[in-house]
Amino acid sequence: MQYYLFCDTETGGLNPDQPILQIGWQVVASCGSVVKRGDYFFWPDWDKVDEKALAVNGLYPHVLESIITLQNLDGFVDFDNALSRLVADMHDYKAPFVAYNSPYDVSMIRGNAKCRDDFDAALFEFGEIDVMDPASQFLKWDKWLKRTVAYNKITGHAPPDNAHTAHADIDMTREIFFKLQAVNAI
Repeated sequence: MQYYLFCDTETGGLNPDQPILQIGWQVVASCGSVVKRGDYFFWPDWDKVDEKALAVNGLYPHVLESIITLQNLDGFVDFDNALSRLVADMHDYKAPFVAYNSPYDVSMIRGNAKCRDDFDAALFEFGEIDVMDPASQFLKWDKWLKRTVAYNKITGHAPPDNAHTAHADIDMTREIFFKLQAVNAI
């Protein structure tokens, strides 16, 4: 069976030197079933965070602090440890990395990882699939088609209220991907 690793990051800005606040992923079977999830939040250097990014993802300091406090009940996980778990899932399931605007997520991950060689090797071995470009082509839209618009136009559903959290965005990307795959558009 083919598997895919759908990933999304919530960041403190648009530049690779700005921090990742959340990384989430889902390993999904070709039938659409989610078989594994990863979801981690990180406390950033707030001097590097752009307020505009927080307005989009809602991960303000007080919100992030309470999430991280709950997350750390199971033990502290830093970004490189979370990335190692993502790479292990790519290897375990031989899954390509799938994201909406994957070049952005890949550049943010590379910019935040102290040791990214394993991630780059997994991308090379299993591949990378961008969902935004095929969605834009399918809808005959300009290159920067927002995920929420693509989701609405391709699935016929309104975006979820919690859009711009990693797993809500992954859920939308997954649905867009499988709809496009069904019509051989990806």
